[in-house]
Amino acid sequence: MADQFNIIVRQLVSLLGEQNVTPGKENIVARPSSSEELAGIFALAAQGAMTATAAGYTVGPATEVIGQADILISLERMNEIRFDRESLTITVQPAAEMDKIINAAQKTGCKFPGITCRHKHATAGENVAACFNEGEPDFKCPTACLCGLELVLADGRIITVGERSVRDLDNYQLTYILGGYKEEKAVLGGIYLRLLPEEQDQYWLITTFKDLDIFPGILSSLMQKYRRELDAVVGIKLADYPDLAAMLRQWIPVLNEVDHPSTSCMLVSINCHPVELEPLLELLAGDTSIAGGTYQKLVISTFYNNLMRDLKFNPQLSNVSVNEQDCDQQFNTGRLHAFYWVKEESKIHLFYEG
Repeated sequence: MADQFNIIVRQLVSLLGEQNVTPGKENIVARPSSSEELAGIFALAAQGAMTATAAGYTVGPATEVIGQADILISLERMNEIRFDRESLTITVQPAAEMDKIINAAQKTGCKFPGITCRHKHATAGENVAACFNEGEPDFKCPTACLCGLELVLADGRIITVGERSVRDLDNYQLTYILGGYKEEKAVLGGIYLRLLPEEQDQYWLITTFKDLDIFPGILSSLMQKYRRELDAVVGIKLADYPDLAAMLRQWIPVLNEVDHPSTSCMLVSINCHPVELEPLLELLAGDTSIAGGTYQKLVISTFYNNLMRDLKFNPQLSNVSVNEQDCDQQFNTGRLHAFYWVKEESKIHLFYEG
């Protein structure tokens, strides 16, 4: 038996690295970093007629008492978290901490329904394992967060239950799918979780800059990166709208500086997640303020609606319309009084004096 014990230790060291294998008097502690390494441990255990178990991360029929296993598997190294914004899913390893998953999801502008998990364990794998009652899957969370599981079976096979990208499973369907494997003792290797898009909000971004010459380049960049989220973009000269200028000086203190060069203003209406505002602010030139409060939105929206009407019916202005795909070309801005773009029209309207 001692010879077999030593053979398994050497094989585990070859598989995991010496620092991840700790031999004891009666047990061996093995620390894998992937499902493949986890499967390798089970395969070696089966070949050597030994038992292996991963406390807290096993699903299926009742398992052995921990102390009776020959190989004690610690999943502490299996803690990766990977996001897929396109499919709105998270792939995590079983030892990924719930707090880190929740915090990381918030940073992407999404909500993680697992925040309401009725189990309060520290890791995702422990919470999933707790959803199995004597082998029977039992998911009763307020909102289903699980899409599927990667399971490592006792014979070393790796199987996927459910799907990696299904986002509309409810708890009943999930229980049914996993119920087909309730007789298989397995260790969690991977967990596929779903995200919920955080509700978007409407913002007005107010950017001031020296003159309107800069607007073609900024508008082109906005169109390339945020065409879907944009509602409207307006450019004006502040001197022509003193009431708005006075209001902006209250919101953007830097405008009160005597030597401040800004004489023009761009108003950008956009629907987006809060976390998307930061890269957008970096794209805009000049000093930018966010009108996100109810009162500020009302002021800017009222000004915008009145401006659209005044520009169209002002006999002292001539109007030139340009297709939005041509927004990166050089426009004559010498006599430019104002411009605007509205998503529904897909055109840039330029208003010149005289």
